[in-house]
Amino acid sequence: LPLVLLALRHGWFKGFVAGGIIFGFISCLIDGYGLVTYPLEYFVTFGSIAIVGAFSKLITTLYTNKKYVLSALLLIGCLLAFSVIRLFAASIDSVLIYEYTFEAAIIYNLSYVFISSGAVCVLSVALLPALIRINKQFPTSFLKNNHK
Repeated sequence: LPLVLLALRHGWFKGFVAGGIIFGFISCLIDGYGLVTYPLEYFVTFGSIAIVGAFSKLITTLYTNKKYVLSALLLIGCLLAFSVIRLFAASIDSVLIYEYTFEAAIIYNLSYVFISSGAVCVLSVALLPALIRINKQFPTSFLKNNHK
């Protein structure tokens, strides 16, 4: 959830650096599965959060007029970005490294990916009005450059 909010506030590039590179690498080291799992399991899956940041300009500028449409788009975008990309990257990683069958990898990853992604997406939509107010009161350099 903090990575989603960071991507929405600072854009896709900083969201990718924070999610895929920094958070992904630290999580990989802490989890103890080895760096061989980093490219797909951590870099791609947590880097996919940056997709939401690509739409931050649209969300922050049009939120007041089309509140429900943008909330629905954020929810759909989150679910697609996190669930689909994370599911397939983690499943391919399970096949390549742990030698699961693709079906077994999908079933295993389905058990947690949609639950965690869904929770983050719902909380992101719930916190969107507060984030919009924060962005208006304390705009970042990313937001200031895009409103000119």
